[in-house]
Amino acid sequence: MPGKIFVNYRRDDSAAHALNVAQYLERTFGARNVFLDIDRMRAGQNFPDVLNDKLSACKVMIAVIGPSWVTLTNDDGQRRLDDPEDWVRLEIAHALKRNIAVIPILVGGAVLPKKSDLPDDLKPLLQRHVATITTNGFRNEMAGLVRDIKAIPQPMPWGKIGTGAIAALVFTVGAWHWFQQPATIAWSPTAIRRDKDAASKAISTTRAIAQSDASRAADEVRNRNEALAEVKKKAEADETKRLAAIKADADRKAAEAASRLEAYKSHSTPPAAAPPNPKESAAETWVELGSFLALRGNDEFVIKESTQRVTAIRLWVTRGNIYCDLVEVFYGDGIVHKEQRKLTLLENERSRPINRTDRPKSVDRVKLSCPSSSSSAFIEVQGLTSPASDAVPNTKPETLSAPENLFQGIYRRGSDDKDLLNR
Repeated sequence: MPGKIFVNYRRDDSAAHALNVAQYLERTFGARNVFLDIDRMRAGQNFPDVLNDKLSACKVMIAVIGPSWVTLTNDDGQRRLDDPEDWVRLEIAHALKRNIAVIPILVGGAVLPKKSDLPDDLKPLLQRHVATITTNGFRNEMAGLVRDIKAIPQPMPWGKIGTGAIAALVFTVGAWHWFQQPATIAWSPTAIRRDKDAASKAISTTRAIAQSDASRAADEVRNRNEALAEVKKKAEADETKRLAAIKADADRKAAEAASRLEAYKSHSTPPAAAPPNPKESAAETWVELGSFLALRGNDEFVIKESTQRVTAIRLWVTRGNIYCDLVEVFYGDGIVHKEQRKLTLLENERSRPINRTDRPKSVDRVKLSCPSSSSSAFIEVQGLTSPASDAVPNTKPETLSAPENLFQGIYRRGSDDKDLLNR
């Protein structure tokens, strides 16, 4: 046994970790040889006096360092390590001054402080070998720490050996002198009664000591359980608060998104019908399949419960501007039509018909792939219900890469033939 072990920690930083480390060390070295202030002090005891006594008696100090060990502040906003009367600083400085074994332990993902972060009396702490204790490797890492503590060399207790040798010498001389005297036996009722009283007194004293030790052990167990319950309660409260904050933030973001969408929709109601395009055939009939708000990045619109069968679709920007690299049309029969080419639509503009075919079919959804720098826009998806004279048959699904004249002939509402744009 290397001697008494003192566990130094900061409650607001690493109380739970320090308690786990102390309990593991108690199972190895015994509860009497490990000091932790939360379960080794009784009510009414003077805190500084008890700490000074324990510090003077310990041979090893475990300095538990958590993530906020360096940055914690007091009520005045001053960093605690900068306070000369901070107990954590005083305990470590006292141990370093005595030149006993001081082992820094990093817990909770903490890193070793920089030299500039420590006061002058704590800078020698950085010269001590550091141990790291994690949750996943707790048992193996604590077993290694126990081996390191057992390997710490201890000075030979010459004072105790000298006292024992002197006592043995005195006993030997006394015994020799006694054997040189004639043997006499004092046997009287008074002597017998005196011996009986002494034996009873010794038994009573032994019993009182045993009861005191049992009471002290019970107090230690109770204090430890109360401290552990308090730590667990605080951890549960912190976790509940963290989850509540996450939920509140998610609800707030969802409400903001819904509010922005409603506000956008309220100012972006599309007209009942699209204006006529002089270049389009009068026999063509375009109907609305649905509207959606296209945001930055990939955006997908699902045509809900659409029974309308169309021979082509087009996009009409009723509000805002949109820049797309790819348009994908998913039909009800499983066919996917892709057109990949840069498309720029400003407000009140619509694209040319996409994927004209002579076989009407339903559209399940439309997906736009827009760069992150694109603006947001409210888009109406329209479908052609009457086949055009220049319709061409559609074959097996294929991916079109930059077809000729793609998205050309964008028409601006309220304009005439000279406003026909080529993009």
